[in-house]
Amino acid sequence: MGDVTTLKGLWASPEWKARSRAYVQGKACEWCGARAGDRYTDSAGRKRTVGLAPHHVEKHKWGLPLWRQVRDRLYARWLKDHDPGEAPRGLSARETKRYHKDRWTRGHLELINVAFEEEKRRIIKDYLELSPEKIIVLCGRCHYAREKGLLICPECKTRHRIKGEIKVDEEDPRQYDEVDLVIVAARSQPTPESYRSIAERVGRAHSVIRERAARLRRLPHLTEALK
Repeated sequence: MGDVTTLKGLWASPEWKARSRAYVQGKACEWCGARAGDRYTDSAGRKRTVGLAPHHVEKHKWGLPLWRQVRDRLYARWLKDHDPGEAPRGLSARETKRYHKDRWTRGHLELINVAFEEEKRRIIKDYLELSPEKIIVLCGRCHYAREKGLLICPECKTRHRIKGEIKVDEEDPRQYDEVDLVIVAARSQPTPESYRSIAERVGRAHSVIRERAARLRRLPHLTEALK
């Protein structure tokens, strides 16, 4: 896999296709129970054939978001043992932090880029390790629903509903990501304190949670669930 440098390239590679095909062999969709080769009718009345694929429970950042994540991690380590120095007068506390980080970044671009490439190789290697702890097998319909923030109805096992309509098991990380859990859990008391307390439990900044919640509230089909 030395020639693969992106996740898109990984998913198109013969090795990934062979491993994923072998992994889903004999399995069923872990949400709706459909098996490869089953037939169903889509919303337009067309006949479709079910296909299965392994999907990673944890999603990795890529591209510029991943580069920034690597940069921030290196900068945080550097700050533990170094004084960032003086900043120009007149800057706010936030602007001062940004000034120091930008100045450090310009002087350590090579270090950041090397670490960035190493992190990409690690992620690609991690994606090739298919195990029940990391992977959930889904059909095309359930994968699409999961990407849209929906869950399979635990009663009928056929319809997909918004998370707020379904009682979820907080011990099962396969059903949703940690940010979704915070939003669902805090929707009954949408105050900064409620977001902060639950965000601390899952290790995410409450500001990130509130921003995500605000973004989701702009989606019409999630408005009622997040009131």
